[in-house]
Amino acid sequence: MSKNKKTILGTCACKASDFELSQMPTQRMYCHCSICQLVYDGPYSDFMLANAKTVSVNPVSKIHYNRYKKPLALDRGVCTECQKPAMGFLQIVPGVRLAFIPAYTLNGHKDIPEPSRHIWYHSRAADIEDDLPKIEGKMRSNMACLGPFYKGFRGKL
Repeated sequence: MSKNKKTILGTCACKASDFELSQMPTQRMYCHCSICQLVYDGPYSDFMLANAKTVSVNPVSKIHYNRYKKPLALDRGVCTECQKPAMGFLQIVPGVRLAFIPAYTLNGHKDIPEPSRHIWYHSRAADIEDDLPKIEGKMRSNMACLGPFYKGFRGKL
């Protein structure tokens, strides 16, 4: 992995798994699906979206990927040392991948985006009191998540 000043470094909680981003993601959201509740061991996940081409995972990182459902399932990476989410990838179509980056992995970075919405809110473990949009339903949640990504192919992500 390079030490280029333009790269953004991210790491899991124990620092055994790390990665670099060539640009800061611009979309961040909370997901309340049952799989995120399981993997994140909490009521929701807090993640950012990025084009996978902007992500370089350190080859010595101790990340184990698992797919919890099919089809179009997210490959969710968890550090084998601290058991915390480290990175996820979703293959949309051949040659097009999306990276799901847990927000805590960029903890303290000054340019981390603010959360923009809650998705899969119909699966929530508890009500959330904030002013963010709460998206319910599988189709609406998927579109709310992937819509910003599609804009990214026009240079907006």
